[in-house]
Amino acid sequence: MVTVVDAKRLPGPAGASNVLAAPIDPGGAPRTMGPFALVVHVKMPLSAPGALPVDVDVRPHPHIGLMAISYLLDGAITHRDSLGNRHELRAGDLGGTVSGCGVVHSERFERNRLLGGGLEMFQLLLALPDGYADIEPSFFYRANAEHPTASGEGTTVRWLFSVPPGAPSGMPTATPILLADVALESNARWSLPEVPERALYVREGEVEIAASRVRAGQVAIVEPGEASVRALESARLLAFGGTGVGERYLWWNYLHSSLERIEQVKAEWRQGKVKLPDGDTESFTPCPPDDGRPLWRLNRR
Repeated sequence: MVTVVDAKRLPGPAGASNVLAAPIDPGGAPRTMGPFALVVHVKMPLSAPGALPVDVDVRPHPHIGLMAISYLLDGAITHRDSLGNRHELRAGDLGGTVSGCGVVHSERFERNRLLGGGLEMFQLLLALPDGYADIEPSFFYRANAEHPTASGEGTTVRWLFSVPPGAPSGMPTATPILLADVALESNARWSLPEVPERALYVREGEVEIAASRVRAGQVAIVEPGEASVRALESARLLAFGGTGVGERYLWWNYLHSSLERIEQVKAEWRQGKVKLPDGDTESFTPCPPDDGRPLWRLNRR
């Protein structure tokens, strides 16, 4: 069975496009797809050298209970975190911040500001598995050339985690996770890997799964069982999913099974008790008011 839903458009800077592919809520009850709690496709327009405002940078902000993934499609970002890591991510690179009990990071568009150009990326928040939400934080980086890639018969698949569905390095669990960037030529086919929960976000083109057509800006939720994707025209897809997690609360940048824990770290951030990234301490993202962000209860039973 395939369920097709429209991704949501989020507000952003002038000319930018932010498309929310998850949480999945076809029935009005938000839920993760496997561990994926948030999947956002971000595009920013071309800018001239020196023209990109500093205000569009993602200033230092906190996380708990999750893994934050940045996957660059175009442009560059500079990652800094409170663990002392600094990495520049360019097109094809992936950076993963396992926040666990707490970490602060920033993503600034320094190269784009200097040289100009556009930016396109995926930002993903994954719930850490039950029992792992408060582990020690860490960061991992994977360069473009390090992603296993399979090509043939009009299909190119870049496995952003292990060849699926395997256990990704950097994730503190052996739980299989599906995350793949898929390019299909017209009429090419791809067999979707088997994981307990899975979805496809179409960012370009149009595809067919069973009898369902899925166009750019839509998400297909694909139930377990054999499933083949056929491109009705040249298409680009993000496949994501894995083993489901228990109930979670998502508020602002915090994802956890305990509201009390979220309230605790919210207060610590407001009181300035949290370390900022080395080399990025002049400004930070203030905590929004309590009613300034929706509180999502994911996977409510």
